[in-house]
Amino acid sequence: MVHNMRVVLAALVLVAFATSASADISKLAQLPDLTISGCNLQSQWDLLDGEPNVIRADNWKCPNGLPVTDIHWWGSYLFNLDDGDHVPQFEISIHANDPVTNLPGTLLYKEVFDLAQVNETSIGPDPNGEVVYEYTVYLETPFEQTKDEIYWLDIIALTPDQTRWPMWGWHTAVQMEVEETLRGSAQTTLDRDAPDDQTWGGKPTNPWQSAEYDMAFELTTIPEPSLLALFGLGMFAAWRRFRRR
Repeated sequence: MVHNMRVVLAALVLVAFATSASADISKLAQLPDLTISGCNLQSQWDLLDGEPNVIRADNWKCPNGLPVTDIHWWGSYLFNLDDGDHVPQFEISIHANDPVTNLPGTLLYKEVFDLAQVNETSIGPDPNGEVVYEYTVYLETPFEQTKDEIYWLDIIALTPDQTRWPMWGWHTAVQMEVEETLRGSAQTTLDRDAPDDQTWGGKPTNPWQSAEYDMAFELTTIPEPSLLALFGLGMFAAWRRFRRR
């Protein structure tokens, strides 16, 4: 009886470690608002003539200092007018937070992903009839971050010619109760005549401005190596006890 109780207690400890590990895996989730209140907001750059030129960003606060391994976001094509031609590329960048303006600051990460790399997957239409897509990219090098620091995520659809390619928008998120500094998002537009010291991903831009909506995205991290090692040792110990019964 005592032996069985020990096995049960060991199993409960392992479950606790597993729960802790899974809590660390999903860092932050601002899920898409699929009610009538949700919508897509254009975040797109036409590489041919610069129109449209809207850039959007949203922020998050790092709770634990673990590196980001993959990024998920949601978006759709305006009125489903894609004609089978989906966005060929997305540019993703991460900025530090400007403590003075609480808007995107220094560029920390930037990478362009082809459509085949972002795993575009339909999750069905929203109440407005627009098909919403989920996107996922896996970072070749995890993005290192610092606990309690605020960062900004920019996602922009890159299209070679707006006359052919459809308008794409980043979907808004379910509005959550968050601290004041994390409410809403940011937006800017390209300005070819802007000073060289105003850049977004290496492109001249107008100054960032605050925007009302939160944007739909999710960040994934890896658990602490020490936690994984401890969980593995616990599993091994429980297995040995079971074998000795």
